[in-house]
Parts: sequence; structure tokens; C-alpha cells
Amino acid sequence: MSSAHLAAALLAEPEGFAAKAIAVAVESPEQLYAALGTGPAERAASTGSAELLDLSLDETAKDALKAALKAALRLGHNYIGTEHFLLGLLAEGGPVAEAFTALGLTPERAERLIADELAAYEAFKAHKPAG
Repeated sequence: MSSAHLAAALLAEPEGFAAKAIAVAVESPEQLYAALGTGPAERAASTGSAELLDLSLDETAKDALKAALKAALRLGHNYIGTEHFLLGLLAEGGPVAEAFTALGLTPERAERLIADELAAYEAFKAHKPAG
């Protein structure tokens, strides 16, 4: 699996903060897949530990995952979500970051869009009745 596959997989979770940010900047998923040179992420039949142990990542994917961790820590988050993967992919540079940038999603714009989504989510949680 490469960083391009990780980027395509961000769209597999449409309610994720990354997919929402991408949807604002990119006309269609197909446009992103074409820019990445990949297609939609395939859904795994099972996500058990055996399948996860068989997952192989190339160096670009490993670097993107490390950058995702750095993004989460920089933002003071105690989890790694799709938004951190997107920021990590953009921070690493290379063909995936270039594809996003060519489509109008620069690292700075992604950070702003994600911050807006996080703020909207926090406001929603604050006003949601307990129960």
C-alpha cells in the first residue's frame, strides 16, 4: 500500500473530517482518483488482526503515517483521525501532496477546512441534548 492508496481511502469514510475537507476542494472523487492514479479504496471483507498483520506499506505510506501522528500531536489531539492522515499526506510532499495541491487543496487550506469542521463538530456536541 502506498500513500496514494491511503489518500484514496480517506474518501471511504464520507463522514470523516478529511473526506469533508476534500469534498469542499475537489469537484468529485473521480477527479481525485485520476490525480492520484488510483481508484476507490476496496472495502476489506474482514479487519481482524491477521489481515492487519499482512498489510504491507511502502515507505511513502509509512512516512505519511508518521506525519499523521505528528499532526495529531501538534494539534493537541489524543487520537489519530482521517484529518490527521490528510494533513500527514500533505506534509510529506511528493506526488500525493502535489495532486491535492493541483486540485486546490494545499496544506494551509486543508488545515483551515479541518479546523472549521472540528469547530462545527464541537459546537454541535455542546448543543446536543444529553441522553
